[in-house]
Amino acid sequence: MSSSVVSAVTSESTDTSATTTSQDSTSESPVPREEDEETRQKIANDLKNWQEKFARAADKGTEDLEQRVREITDRQIENQVKGVGEALVIQLEEAADSEIKKLKKSIIKLVRALPEEPTTKQYSKAEEELSTATKKAGANIRDKAQSMRQWREKFDGETQSLVSAASESTLE
Repeated sequence: MSSSVVSAVTSESTDTSATTTSQDSTSESPVPREEDEETRQKIANDLKNWQEKFARAADKGTEDLEQRVREITDRQIENQVKGVGEALVIQLEEAADSEIKKLKKSIIKLVRALPEEPTTKQYSKAEEELSTATKKAGANIRDKAQSMRQWREKFDGETQSLVSAASESTLE
């Protein structure tokens, strides 16, 4: 009999605590869940608004940067390429034409100076003079080309620096 009393008392106490727990969780549960959902929704809306604002600002910054880069390149082309660059190209072309003409004159002079049947020594001397004239012409053309390459490197560096500065100021 005592075991049935203990089991009845234990059964009653378990039922009472289950009922209390069930009542506690049902009475408090809807309010936090509604507040949690409202908070989640507000955070989601705030995040969406922030993302849209950030995307608009990024698009505007990109458009501004593209415009600034266009202005920089247009100005560089107008001031540098059409001025200095074209002048260097003309100098290179003129140097090449001039050196080729000189070289042709040297060849004609050397050929005319050779006798009908040149000796090996005369032929070697003519070859040496032709080689010297060719090297001199090549060196003059090379110097003009080098000036052009140096200008191009400076131009590229300056343009890159201007574009980088524009990019950095846009990101600030």
